[in-house]
Amino acid sequence: MSQNPHLPVTGSNQTANLIATGNKLLQQAKGAYSAKIRRDQPTALVFLIDQSGSMNEGELDIEGVSMNKASATARIINKTLSELINRSTTREIELANYVYVSIIGYGLNGKVDFAWSGKLKGKQWVGIVELNEAAEYVKIVKEKKGPNGTKKLVEYQAKSWIQPIADARTPMLAAMTMATKLVDEWIKNGHQNSYPPVVINITDGEATDATNNELIEAAKNIKQLRTNDGHVLFLNCHLSDVEGKAVIFPDDIGQLPNNSYAKTLYEMSSVMPDVYNDIIQGQLAVAATKSSMRGMSFNTDGSRLIKFLNIGSYSK
Repeated sequence: MSQNPHLPVTGSNQTANLIATGNKLLQQAKGAYSAKIRRDQPTALVFLIDQSGSMNEGELDIEGVSMNKASATARIINKTLSELINRSTTREIELANYVYVSIIGYGLNGKVDFAWSGKLKGKQWVGIVELNEAAEYVKIVKEKKGPNGTKKLVEYQAKSWIQPIADARTPMLAAMTMATKLVDEWIKNGHQNSYPPVVINITDGEATDATNNELIEAAKNIKQLRTNDGHVLFLNCHLSDVEGKAVIFPDDIGQLPNNSYAKTLYEMSSVMPDVYNDIIQGQLAVAATKSSMRGMSFNTDGSRLIKFLNIGSYSK
């Protein structure tokens, strides 16, 4: 995305105020979510991961291999982070900190904490350069199709930064509260002009530490955070191994199942900016021109989890 144009700067306070007002109007005229992501102006991505006991259940198909929800989530987040590293490599083949990432897990021992493993354990924010340097490698099994249509399982080594965890309850509200403080501090720490952070919540069930109304209010606190380029985006992904019933990026609450939790996630989720239309259309192979699509997926299976995270972690 190109940078917004800027008016020339002069010395007087009155002129400076006029310039600030003019630049704000120029930004509004161009539309939000247009800030260029640079080394000196990075963006941020936060994952909230349900690590409650129920994540040990289910059978999600990931690249032809069946696994429980915790394993599927860890595998796809690791893959997403690996792709972020690839996208943050310049033409000179030099890796740069275009994105800072934080991962918050909720459920292990009934608590909330940062979910990095290995060398990054205990870290809050991790830049892309450090992310690449701290990568560990794990064996991955996936299905591969041969030229004659036959299928076989193959093994390879892939980068890894988090491990699958499934334990105890679902303190989602505590995780959202922690994310709100984390992102607020990140924005105020010199990132007011950055492309707005994106927060992605991945869960398979309802919170055990809050009512639906309390979750909706907590989501408002996340979504009201903003940089000069737009509000923070809050996306929610509900995992399920129920085939054929996924609803992804709905533009009307009537498209969801008639249950209160689905509607709560709808209310919690951000309306997607128009700049995401192309990536949504490309990933889902559907028309994506409406301006009211919510950043959520309900009853998400393995293939849609991959697509949802590809979209959520994307920024031009």
